[in-house]
Amino acid sequence: MHVSGGASAAQTRSGPETDPGAAERARAPDFTPLVREPGSPTSRILCGCGDTCPDSGITVTSGLDNGDGGGTARNGNLETGEVDFTSHVCDGASSGGSQLVDGNGTVIGTVLGASLEQVAVRTGNGYLVSLKWDGTPTITYTLYSNTGCSGTPYIYLDDVEQSIHAKTAVWSVQSNAYLLPNNPQNKAAISSQQNAYASYWDISTGACSDSGSTIWSWPASTVSKSTLGLPSTIVAPLTVQ
Repeated sequence: MHVSGGASAAQTRSGPETDPGAAERARAPDFTPLVREPGSPTSRILCGCGDTCPDSGITVTSGLDNGDGGGTARNGNLETGEVDFTSHVCDGASSGGSQLVDGNGTVIGTVLGASLEQVAVRTGNGYLVSLKWDGTPTITYTLYSNTGCSGTPYIYLDDVEQSIHAKTAVWSVQSNAYLLPNNPQNKAAISSQQNAYASYWDISTGACSDSGSTIWSWPASTVSKSTLGLPSTIVAPLTVQ
């Protein structure tokens, strides 16, 4: 099962392994909640589903990236003809659906999507996070403005222009914290920018690499688990109820 992030193939450029996220995306589905204009063939959009979600919410589509319905197979996009399932995750009193619960019985959040390796949830505070089934955060590449993985952190997904939900939180190993995209204008969706970076945390080697370029990414700031609505410790195993 593939839940597409709506990003096209990465452009060729000089930089960390050309595209630092390519190997990780090939290994596992992308459950990063992306936001595009309603009607575009992406996995998650802010829904105009007033009858189903009177307080608004997110539309989640899933399917196999297999080229059905005139789509292109294995291109990282879940296109319209490849969609096999559509659901809505509502805000406010109309929210519901399956809950992710840890070994202590603590509710982590509402399930948005899952694979054999990871599960994406929206926490009780409305933030979107992805966890492995052992309760540890799903790791993504983090870029930094200075060498030695210091300075301003940048969230990196693909080297293409795209938008993510303003409350998308990703785990940074180097920062030992979740990162949120900076949102000075308080928008619902944050567009990536062309940012110059001087180093990045390589999740394949578990080390900082002083290699720089300019790449599509999001300036970000650290945020606490309590702000996200996550417990300080998540105890395995995780179950969906």
